[in-house]
Amino acid sequence: MLIIVSLIAAILFSLIFCKPLRKHPVPFYILALALCCIFGFIQPERFPDWVNAYLGPMFRKGTLGTGIFAVVMFLGAMGKDSKLRKYLMPVRGRLSILASIIIFSAIANYKYIIKKISSSSIIQKIFSYCSESSF
Repeated sequence: MLIIVSLIAAILFSLIFCKPLRKHPVPFYILALALCCIFGFIQPERFPDWVNAYLGPMFRKGTLGTGIFAVVMFLGAMGKDSKLRKYLMPVRGRLSILASIIIFSAIANYKYIIKKISSSSIIQKIFSYCSESSF
């Protein structure tokens, strides 16, 4: 369900912000980077429940970036006479850059999860057992 919502959000974003993204892409990149830093490096427990329920997972799991990449890929597969392709093709590269920036928050989130798991006592016992025993 989350990927469907993210895909719809990516399509709507691409259609609504096509012209501003074409003329001034840098503010979009800065905003995406700021949102990625917020959702990638701040622990989820510090956000309100509605943010963790709706907006946070799209950034933390990378589904919004995946949705934007899907829009970019479908643009390349559309027919050359398609009105949608002609409308969005000039911002295809900018959408790819934006999706790459947004995916960064998912990478940072998984780093946080792995760090949290590796600090648990069970995992530490397993690692210490494996390092002590010879295979």
